[in-house]
This record gives sequence, C-alpha cells and structure tokens, in this order.
Amino acid sequence: MSCREIVLSLPEDISIKGSADQIFKRPALSISPDTHLPQVATFLAIGPQIYVDGLVVTAGKEPVGRISSKHILQNIINSHHAEWLNKTASELMDRNVLSIEMNSSLGAAMKIFGETRFAFLPITEKGSLIASLGIRDILPLIVNTNIDSLARYASSPTVYVAKGIDLKHTLDIMLMKGIRNVTIQDGTDTYLINDRKILEFLFSPKGREIFRIGKTEIGSIKIDDLDLIPVSKMDDDITISKNY
Repeated sequence: MSCREIVLSLPEDISIKGSADQIFKRPALSISPDTHLPQVATFLAIGPQIYVDGLVVTAGKEPVGRISSKHILQNIINSHHAEWLNKTASELMDRNVLSIEMNSSLGAAMKIFGETRFAFLPITEKGSLIASLGIRDILPLIVNTNIDSLARYASSPTVYVAKGIDLKHTLDIMLMKGIRNVTIQDGTDTYLINDRKILEFLFSPKGREIFRIGKTEIGSIKIDDLDLIPVSKMDDDITISKNY
C-alpha cells in the first residue's frame, strides 16, 4: 500500500477534532507578516521540540500565509547572507493559504494536503486560527486502524550525497527532488541531514561566525561542518505500526 493509499484508507467521516484532538491542547503558534527571517528560521529549526511542521502567518487572528522550511531555504540559496537578515515573513510566505474549520472531516483535510503538497494545515474556528494539523498528527490514527503496510512504502526515497559536498549543492538536490532529508555514507557509517538541521546550523552561533569571518556564500560550507545524524537501516518487512 502506497503512502497515498494509506491516507485514502483513513475514515473520511471522522472529524479533525475527533481524530487529532491533541492539536488543540498545544499553543497555536503563528507569526506576523513583519517577522524577520532569522526568527522564522529559528521557530522551524526547533520545530520537533514544539511539534511544529510549518508556520502560519496571521493578520490579527486570520491566517494570511504559510511558511515551510522549503520557502526559507529557497530564499537562502537565491540571496546573500546580508539579505537574509532583512527578509520578512510576508516576502517568504505562500499566500495561497487554505485553512479548514475544526469540525470539518479528516477527509477534507487529507484532500487539501494532497492538492497543496503542504505538510501542515491551519485549523480555524469561525475564521480565527486555533491550531494547525500536520501529517504526523494523524500517525496515531493510522496505527489504530491497524493498516498492515510496509513502512518503506510510506517513506520518501533515500537520496545519497557525497561526503564533503557543499551546502549549496545539497540544498539544490533537496529542492529539485522535493525532499527534506539526504543521506551521507562514510565507510560503513550512515548519516542523515535534514532541512531543520541545516536551518539550525545556519542561524546558530557557529554558522553566524562562519559568515562573520568572510565566508558569505553557502557554497563555501561543507556538509561535514553540520551536525550529522547517525542512522541505522530498517528491515524491509517493518510495518508502519511496528515502526511507530
């Protein structure tokens, strides 16, 4: 069963509130249109700690845009470091924001995910932002439905890059292929780097120092300078529920 088939097999009549009530128990994180890129990037870099897959841009309480790590990395590739600091959320965001009311069906949310290829969706109540729904928010529901599908069918393809490749070429590959992770093989050891780790590095004290001393292009930064994540291989017969 493919990832798309897994999503389509979920019960359509269940409401978002009934299937992912945990999203209403955490703060609805949003930013204003004049938020600068370093702050936006910091929010996304620490996303796993605050369970955020993207940022909603709001005017008052109304969603007016969405920002993912892809938007930030595209801007970083196409501009110099000095320009990053002055970029704002309004310049980065996708203005084609589609939100959905909290009592809408999960099926309606899944349809928007498929149409926009965005990993998260603003949830509103009478037009005001109250939460956001990410793909991983529905993982518990997938497990509870006992879908016996191999995890490798629901995962992204593995893309390897050479050890020592520069950061610009790494980002070019990630954006061209529409992926958030790349894998580095170093002898018998395997490592992973993702978009969040890249953002975390670029806006960390170490990353800022690299730019301060004159390396103003990301093409001068090697992937080895980043905090690579050691990974182990998963058996081909592992199912989604076992892996979760």
